[in-house]
Parts: sequence; structure tokens; C-alpha cells
Amino acid sequence: MSENNTLEALDLNKSIVNYRRPDMSFCFIDKNRMPISTFRNLGNTCFLNSILQALFYTSPLRKFILEGNYPMNEETDRLWVEYVQLTKLMCQSNYRITPNGFFTQIYFAKQKHDHRQEDAHEWLHFLLDHFHEVLREKGRKFRDLTSAMVDDKKLLIKQSMDELNRTTDYSIIQKMFMTQFHQRTQCTKCSTTSHRYPIEHEIVLSMDNNTSYSNIFHLLSDNCGRKTLKDDDAYHCEKCCEKCNGSGAEKCTKTEALQKTTYFRLPKQMIIVFGRFKSTWNGNGMQYTKNSKLIDFPINDLDMTKFCSYPDSSKIMYDLYAVCNHQGSTPDSGHYYTTAKAGNKWVVLNDEKVSYVNNIENIVGAEAYITFWRRRS
Repeated sequence: MSENNTLEALDLNKSIVNYRRPDMSFCFIDKNRMPISTFRNLGNTCFLNSILQALFYTSPLRKFILEGNYPMNEETDRLWVEYVQLTKLMCQSNYRITPNGFFTQIYFAKQKHDHRQEDAHEWLHFLLDHFHEVLREKGRKFRDLTSAMVDDKKLLIKQSMDELNRTTDYSIIQKMFMTQFHQRTQCTKCSTTSHRYPIEHEIVLSMDNNTSYSNIFHLLSDNCGRKTLKDDDAYHCEKCCEKCNGSGAEKCTKTEALQKTTYFRLPKQMIIVFGRFKSTWNGNGMQYTKNSKLIDFPINDLDMTKFCSYPDSSKIMYDLYAVCNHQGSTPDSGHYYTTAKAGNKWVVLNDEKVSYVNNIENIVGAEAYITFWRRRS
């Protein structure tokens, strides 16, 4: 794409957003006319630029913002207001945007006072948590409509729903992005098995520098494998614990246990992070090492079925729509940029620069850090 006449210089401005309403068909029906905007780098802000681009191409979130079914008044959170205005502006045409208002509000919300580079994953997690708090609907419960025929499966579904509704409120962010894990822990002393169902917005796949991983399925299999909890990670089994059983012990008795983690509920918009960075404390601060190994992953047809323990036999398939890439050796240095599917074209969005992807195989590379996936209906 030539930058001559295709990208207009335009600062984020409320009046423009309010008086030029985006055309829904322009953003969702004609895939050949998908708008492509870029962001100026305001001094080590590429980590936020890359996240903003990936979220913009998350079509259900974009559609939700255009439909306007959320509070927008004087009491509304300013960061959310700036994000809504920014998204609406990006839906109108091809712009080169200086997002001063949004950066001011997110820096204020996160209490960031400098222009140092930051970890894009950390800020993505912060944004999703923040938007969840703004949009949560207190009192509204998550519902599960699946009918499991086997009684023990019904019990698992009930346990998972009870924990879900106890630990979080309903919001459109949770509905879109939330992954519910299934942790089964068995005490090796008494063989009692416990079930827990924690939730996260992202799936982080750890990468050990000494392994022979070559693709995303190796990482998923390893992260969903069985591990032993012992020593500092030993398990607190309430059945075996002397303190819990009223024996007068002052400290909890911990035992060795076996633990297996799978995915119980996977979202419509799944975020998978390659855990490339390992941190260690060297006495003066945190020191990072990066695993720059190429991890192969499919552009389409990511099958998550065998990694999910939810009692449903239907296929769980995903297609890629965005990748946040990192160049450099540490998460708070180097450079971030995004590759995204804009309509029916793949584009590289690198701060103010934009270019088309000529070979789709180039999307998969050693710089891939945060991947965004859309679940098939």
C-alpha cells in the first residue's frame, strides 16, 4: 500500500468521531474495503500500538463498540471513552493517528510516568482487565446450556459454573476472551482428587530453552501434561493436613501430588502467548533471557479439541487473525509490531508503516509473541 494519498494525517478528535458515524457495512460486509489505520510512535509506544491494532481487528469487540450498548456519560471511565473514540475513528477511513488522548489515559490508569519500552503482553492483560471492570454487569450470571448425560460430567459442569460465578462478574470482555482452565490435583498420599477452574484472558504457553519444541501442538501438549507438585510446590491436601484435621499442628502439612491442567471452556476470541521470556533475579534487578526459537503454528484449522476436558465431543477449531511480534532480547526493550487480517488481506502494521503480506507463510516466524484466534461457529 502506498502511503501517498491513502493515509491521512489526523489527530484523534471527539468532534470528528461524533459527527462522522462509521458505516456498519463499511466495516463488516465488504471485506475489500476494510479500513487500515496506523499509529504514530510517541516515544517507545510501539508495545501499545501493536496491542491496539490486534484488538481493532478483533471483529466482535469492534462491532460491540459500534453498536453502542454501553455507558458513555460524564461518569464513564475516561480510558474506555478514549478507546471507544479511537476505535470509531479507525472504522471511518485509512488514517495516520496520533493517539495522545488514549495514551494519556492509559498511562494515568497504570501510573506510568516515563517513556520506557514495556511488555506488550502485560499491557494487553491490563487493558482487558480494565475494560472488564468498566463493562461488568453485577448480578448477571454466566449460564451453561450444555446437557451432559453422565452424572459425573454434570457435577463437573456445576462445579465449574459455581467457581466461575463466585470469582468473577459477567462482562462482554469475559464472554469474548475468557478461558476457563481445569486443574485436577491428586494427593499421592490419600489419592483424593480435587478440581479447580481458574480463569484467564490469555493462555500462556511456557517455553523451556532446553527443549526440542517445533510447533504449537508440542507446547500445548506439554502445558496440558501431568506434573508433580513437591518440595516448595508441594500440595495442601485438606484431608491429609494435620492442622485442617484439628490435631493442634501450627503449620499446614503439605504432601506430594500429581496435577494435570486442561482447558474446560475456550472463548470465541482466544489469545495464546508464547512464553519466550524467562526472568531471574541477579541481586540488582530482574534479568531476562529470550527463547527466539521458531514455533510453527497453522494460519487456519487450529484444533484445540484434544486439549479440552469439557464434556462435549464437537470439534473446537480456530483461525488466526492477528499476531503481535517482538524484535529484541527482553520484553521491555526492542520493538513490537502487528500482523493482522484486514478483511481478506493480511497486513503488517508497524507504527506508522503499513504493507501487505505477499506470502502468507511469512506470518509464522521466530518473532511471533502474542497470537489472536477466532473460534469457528
